[in-house]
Amino acid sequence: MSLAAWLRDGLARFSAAVPPFILGETPALILDVDITGVDAQRDRVTGIALLPVSGTRFRLADLDYLQLPPADGAPADPADFGRQFDRLLAATGDVPIIVFNVNFVRHMLDRTLGALGLPRLGGRWLDVRAMLEGVYGKEMGQVESLASWQQRLGVPVLAEHSAVADVFATAQLFAILVGRCEELDLRTMDDVMDAEKSRRWLRGD
Repeated sequence: MSLAAWLRDGLARFSAAVPPFILGETPALILDVDITGVDAQRDRVTGIALLPVSGTRFRLADLDYLQLPPADGAPADPADFGRQFDRLLAATGDVPIIVFNVNFVRHMLDRTLGALGLPRLGGRWLDVRAMLEGVYGKEMGQVESLASWQQRLGVPVLAEHSAVADVFATAQLFAILVGRCEELDLRTMDDVMDAEKSRRWLRGD
């Protein structure tokens, strides 16, 4: 078997093993973090906010927050923290994780959890920013921030750089996105990503 045939076969098996993310139907988990700053090498995550969603539906009562221990110390209640972290691992392993600016958030999380001797979060990670660009396109001169998308789509900015406020804002943006995708007959995440690639080709990116 040639290398190309082997790669095609492996990709086909992988695609068959990963169920499609059907917008409006597949449960997901919105995630955001509190950080000490934006330096990817020196700053760290101090807390993780989580909010389960199913299409356009979510409840604020389901919002969860995990405070991470300081870099140079142990949690105040190690047993309680262990239970909370185990619950976090279980939650993120079962459903897709939706994040705004996934590369930065995941890097910061991996770095902080590694420094604390904790396992990294697994699961399938999706970037809501790329999804929004795929459906709505990027306006000329638009700054790719969460607040800029909130302003563009009419989602109130309650507080910037707060994981709890940002995870709630991301859930609202995702709900708007799902509604727009239904209007455009974009049913799966692959449909959204194809739309985003088409926009980039038209822009000459």
